[in-house]
Amino acid sequence: MKNIFTLFLLLFLASCVNDNDGTTQKLPSITTEGKNTFGCKTDGETFLPKSSGGFSAGYKTPILSAKYYESKKIIGSEIKSDYNLVILAINELTHKNIYITSLNNDKPIEEGKIYPITIEKNSLFHAEYSCPKSSASPFDIYTFKTTEDYSGELKINKIDEVNLIISGTFFFDSIDSFNNKTAEIRDGRFDIKYTPYD
Repeated sequence: MKNIFTLFLLLFLASCVNDNDGTTQKLPSITTEGKNTFGCKTDGETFLPKSSGGFSAGYKTPILSAKYYESKKIIGSEIKSDYNLVILAINELTHKNIYITSLNNDKPIEEGKIYPITIEKNSLFHAEYSCPKSSASPFDIYTFKTTEDYSGELKINKIDEVNLIISGTFFFDSIDSFNNKTAEIRDGRFDIKYTPYD
């Protein structure tokens, strides 16, 4: 009886580890309805936001979030508007993250427009991808960033400021210049209810 229980427990644990990390699942469909979906291929492997669960899950950083907001500043006698977008997707099981941002852009995001993803700089779109160097040390990570030479594109399929929906597709190449490693992010898509403030 003890051996049967041990076998059952091992099979259960193995299924939890192997089936839930998202790496063998299909990417979500490309939608524009605010379904809170995100997915892409990282060097050919599926990436989806996934939570590790646990009792403290409600206090963790959300595994998928988007913020799109306007900030104002006074320059001389004029009030200037800046528009900011931050998208973060986290897989707590594989310890991989995708981060896309555009800060201090002087124009609002436009539906149907394609934006270059390039070097980290005000008014430009920038992206980062982080992953463990090995499964044995998940907190020793590579951080891949877009640059002028390693870049990509983001297309905004929908921006709905009434229902707070932002949807689009993306791809980018990136480099961890410290370790001289590169990563390819392909087939990216997102359809998220965003927060209209920082």
